Amino acid sequence: MRNLFTCLLLLLPAVCLRSAQNVSSSEVARGEALSARGETASSLLVLNRVIENFPTHGARHADSLLLLRALYQNAANYQQIGNRHQALSFFRQAITIAKATGERKRLASLYNNVFGIYYANHEYSQAEDLLQMSLSINLSLHDSVAIRNNYNNYGLVCYERAQYGRALSYMNRALAYTASSDRVGRSLILTNRAEVFCRQGLYAQAERELYRALLLQRGHTLEPRTIQTSLNMTLVKSRLGKRGEVVRMLPSVYAAIRQLPLPVQANSYEQLADVHFTLGDSLGALRDIIRYQAINDSLQRTSNDSQLQQLLVAYDADRLKQHNDNLRQTVNLYRMKVSHRTVMVYCVAAFLLILAVLVILLLRRMRIDKEKSRQINEQQKQLLYYEQQEHRRKQQELSLEIDHKNRQLTSYTIDMASVNEFHQRIAKALLDLREKTDNLPAETCEQLGELARSLRHFNDKPLGDDFKVYFDEVHPGFLMRLSQRYPLSKTDLRLCAYLYLGMTTKEIAALTFKEVRSVESSRNRLRKKLGLPPESNLHTFLSQFSADEMGENGPDTHLP
Repeated sequence: MRNLFTCLLLLLPAVCLRSAQNVSSSEVARGEALSARGETASSLLVLNRVIENFPTHGARHADSLLLLRALYQNAANYQQIGNRHQALSFFRQAITIAKATGERKRLASLYNNVFGIYYANHEYSQAEDLLQMSLSINLSLHDSVAIRNNYNNYGLVCYERAQYGRALSYMNRALAYTASSDRVGRSLILTNRAEVFCRQGLYAQAERELYRALLLQRGHTLEPRTIQTSLNMTLVKSRLGKRGEVVRMLPSVYAAIRQLPLPVQANSYEQLADVHFTLGDSLGALRDIIRYQAINDSLQRTSNDSQLQQLLVAYDADRLKQHNDNLRQTVNLYRMKVSHRTVMVYCVAAFLLILAVLVILLLRRMRIDKEKSRQINEQQKQLLYYEQQEHRRKQQELSLEIDHKNRQLTSYTIDMASVNEFHQRIAKALLDLREKTDNLPAETCEQLGELARSLRHFNDKPLGDDFKVYFDEVHPGFLMRLSQRYPLSKTDLRLCAYLYLGMTTKEIAALTFKEVRSVESSRNRLRKKLGLPPESNLHTFLSQFSADEMGENGPDTHLP
């Protein structure tokens, strides 16, 4: 076998190898366009091919600039898919070419890009060094926009290192390099200053900065930056105890959030939960946390699928590059050892040997594909197992949450029933007083009667409204499915809800201002409509119905 490969390599000079090609500007532009459309994996394949085929010697200045573009975009692609090591490698190659070609503006931008990688990785010392190199170049070029960005980034690094005085100083320098007409840039820096003040607990100063930012952002009410500034303002005002102002701001903030992309919505709901906690509104905070978790889970699943595909393609691209590099080295090594033999003999021998090698490679490839298929099947089985385990865990968490909410709802309803029963006794006492007391003025008797009637119905409507909201949140769609299956009235559905929560006949009577016998009659009529025998347990039936019907209908139904 080794002799076959040796002979083949000796014959390789007779085979036409692809020579190094000049860098194609159209290919570089194609790679940049693919990246701009979000097709990162395809962009990697195109640009890796361009970089691989770039001539190592005698490159023209124009070709070097094209290579610089390709390296820069490829580094950005690897940064996009989270491959920090490869991104840094390509950025450093680009820095070398930028230095050699005198592209100082591009060099400053590259230093800033590498800063971003170290900043994201919390390596703030290296990040500051890169910022200093970028700033030195931008100061010499008098590029005010780039200088502004450098100082702002300095401020962010100091903020993360809890150096709040330095952070504000650098942000002030950034403001000085920001044109008065650049409303967006100034508002961004003001928002960053507000973050620094918030971290220090200086909420009054933070409120002042955010107010200035909102004035600059006027006319851009639906932009993510403006909405974020409004969110920050609600949080700051809540910390300052300005509850009324926060409550007035929240409806418009919620309306604006719905126009944002899902990732921004998730972060917004997380911050709004913090606002509600600060105001003491635990229920509102819980709702926003649920919204945040639902969006975040959906985004995470989508992101994981996309990142996996991109990483697989990037891996294939890297593997192909490494294979080509090894092959090129091998070919160059053996070409130096090749002697000039008879062309015909070598051509015939080469043909036979290449045919044999192709057959061997084909068989080897088939074995490799079979092994890969086996590994993929094993991975899929493991993934399915982990997904099943995660599903069981989430089901257990959901069950515990529903049980907790059921207990809260039941406790609330029973408490209200007790209140109503107490009001009933007071009302009865007032009526008895009116009947037993002689010589009372007619006006006084009328007032006693009106007071009794008010007490009898004091909590009727509020209880009904709150109960509808809370029950639908805990058991979405339950009553709607029940009404679709059986011919039940609104009163019947309300009785089903009380029975489903495990309430007794006495508790239901107190809650609905009815006699116990009347409630018993209603329960018997309900059994007939449900087609149940008289001795059947309604609570057990409703619990079983909920378990059987769960998952067949959506949750967007409400208690009649």
